[in-house]
Amino acid sequence: MLAKINSQKAINYSVKQIAILIVILLSSAIFSQAPNWTTIKETNVFTGTEFTQPDVDIFTNGYGNHVIIKRKTELKYFRMNANGIATDSAQIESYLESTPVVSPSISGDASNLYIVYRNYEATTLTAKVSTNGGSSWDYISPNPSNSNSSQIESVMSNGKLHVVYEVSGLIKYRNWNGTYWSSEKSVSNSEIGYFPRIIAWYLGSVDRVYFLYDKANSNEGRWREFNVANNSWVTSSPQTAFTTSDYSSPTGFMVDNSYIFFYYAIGSTDHFFQYTIRRKTDNLHIDDSFAEPYNQTYKTFSTTTANNVSHTVFFSEGQLLDGVAEYGLNRAKGNGSGTSDIDLVFTNPDLSPIFEVLNISSSGNDVHVIWLDNLPGHNQYKLRYIYDDQAPLTPTNFTGTTYNNHPKLTWSLINGPDVVYEIHRKVSPLGEPAGTWQLLTDNVSASTSSYVDNGFEITGQHREGFVEYKMRAKDLQPIFSAFTGVVSYSYYGVNKINFGSVKEFSLSQNYPNPFNPSTVISYSIPFEGSVRLRVFNMLGETVSELVNQTQTAGEYQTTFDAGNLASGMYFYSIEAVSSDGSQNLKEVKKMLLQK
Repeated sequence: MLAKINSQKAINYSVKQIAILIVILLSSAIFSQAPNWTTIKETNVFTGTEFTQPDVDIFTNGYGNHVIIKRKTELKYFRMNANGIATDSAQIESYLESTPVVSPSISGDASNLYIVYRNYEATTLTAKVSTNGGSSWDYISPNPSNSNSSQIESVMSNGKLHVVYEVSGLIKYRNWNGTYWSSEKSVSNSEIGYFPRIIAWYLGSVDRVYFLYDKANSNEGRWREFNVANNSWVTSSPQTAFTTSDYSSPTGFMVDNSYIFFYYAIGSTDHFFQYTIRRKTDNLHIDDSFAEPYNQTYKTFSTTTANNVSHTVFFSEGQLLDGVAEYGLNRAKGNGSGTSDIDLVFTNPDLSPIFEVLNISSSGNDVHVIWLDNLPGHNQYKLRYIYDDQAPLTPTNFTGTTYNNHPKLTWSLINGPDVVYEIHRKVSPLGEPAGTWQLLTDNVSASTSSYVDNGFEITGQHREGFVEYKMRAKDLQPIFSAFTGVVSYSYYGVNKINFGSVKEFSLSQNYPNPFNPSTVISYSIPFEGSVRLRVFNMLGETVSELVNQTQTAGEYQTTFDAGNLASGMYFYSIEAVSSDGSQNLKEVKKMLLQK
């Protein structure tokens, strides 16, 4: 009963063809990451008894797994951790809408979440954004107008939110750049189509969005490619994705660097599931899979991990992909060679579960899967959850500034609900052997992008030297990322050079002067009290605070480093207040930085 869709392709592989296929699969497996699936968890995310399969969606970032569920008269949001638990009481069942909605979709990036849908009686799309991991939501205004859109789907890529939808049989597209919506573009031109899907692919200068839809009154699926960077279509009209000899409908698709995989159902009576592969550049037909009967994957979703590998999940009876897939829930990975690597996510060979919900998302290189099934002992209304736990990404853009005289470290957020950051510090006083790395903290939240080391001051120390920082990410197992590069600070001490009796208050001229980039400032105080030594620019703005502490009577000197300042005239000012408050002494001098 099984057959190839393309009659020009032989049904049976020769021994040579099978050998070639095995070599391709083994070669791609060598260069791909080995699967590391966690145990399956039954979540506390309750879907309710009134929903339809396309209306459970998931997006994952450092704040958690973000799940939206459309019920009959409401839209709900859940924030779920890597253990499958919605732990924040405010987020366990958060109402986004208490009225019927159409085709909700969630997407985002490391910092922002976006939900797009249409209120049932509205004639505009509704879009909401959260900048705090789903704790609160704001409307994106204005909402783009349309007439009774449906089949809405969204994806976030390279700072833009891309949305596809169907209006009266025409497939439409818009994007949001954070400030305004683009004009509406026609994906299908004048061609009538339904069930649109969308995928984004961003790699360096390549910024593309792909569309798939069902061509009306035909057995054909159609696809199209949009060049976001040029704001133009790659082809003047949609192209053929697949054709069949019987009724067909697209269930989803997946892209990699060179190829595009189309998944679809065929058959007006029996339900079959298979895919077609095409090359993106010229739509060259590469291959079809054997059709598999009775497959329950009515809608497939895909996601792209940070290493630019695309993933999708589907249920297989063990016959899909020319005998490669195993019985159960499988994950396919595009490997860039026109084939896909397959691994088993979940199996129960004695039973045939019905997957009423099946969806996928990614964070870093981790892949997250949610589903519902009807297996004995499973709550068919609570989502089940598993993820492929790969090494977390190394934080990027790791840099250092200062905050209130303390080192402040900043970095770019990375995705991962199971990730925290470690920060390590090394202190090396001048004239002594280099220090050793010490763990400073191991529990900085993945939704945080800065850290202030309040236990260390850049100036005001009693010594001089260097303090260095590096960081890495770790997950629950724990699996560690590589360390970042090192951020180094020079810290400048206040050296007491005369412990004898000092009778006069004085501020000496810095030496050398002019200087580049550092100079020594000396001063003396005749009493115990609070001392503050600061440097100002010509506008009177403080550019450095060298001393802010209590000191005893004596002569002192400290070093000022102007390596990050522009050439020009600067002023340095000292203020000393005796402990009993009876004396308040001040003095100001100028110095010249010449680079």
